[in-house]
Amino acid sequence: MLISDDPVRVSIPREPGEWVEFRRLSGAQLRKARKLKSNEDRDDNAELIKLLGAPFVTAFQEGRKGDQERIIDDLEEQLQYRVSSFDIPALLKAGILTWSYKGQLPSDADDPSELIDEITTIWCCKQIIDITRPPTQEEEKNSSKPSTTS
Repeated sequence: MLISDDPVRVSIPREPGEWVEFRRLSGAQLRKARKLKSNEDRDDNAELIKLLGAPFVTAFQEGRKGDQERIIDDLEEQLQYRVSSFDIPALLKAGILTWSYKGQLPSDADDPSELIDEITTIWCCKQIIDITRPPTQEEEKNSSKPSTTS
């Protein structure tokens, strides 16, 4: 799909009357935000082990290769599109077009998260990821990708 600046306007939860307009990011923009995060401080080994959990250990111990591969595929999908996989300033700068707050988003803002609280920052990141990411295998199977939540 060709990427355009067609905005997706979403109402901000907990803030009646406020909204943010997002754009779908290109693959290059997502890769850049991931690379910035990787270069910064990414060490997911401990978290990866926690996420693998008992089902993987059991499948591994019992030698159920199909289950191991399915669990790893599911895990990779989860890790690839979580907020902590991205550089937040890069994600916000690329994904936010405008918002309803007084004082428009400055076009030269290096880090839009300096202008909004942490809850709204994380919410914005999740919205950008959700409108950009491809459907999961489960969503493709059910032919439905969740719409951006408000």
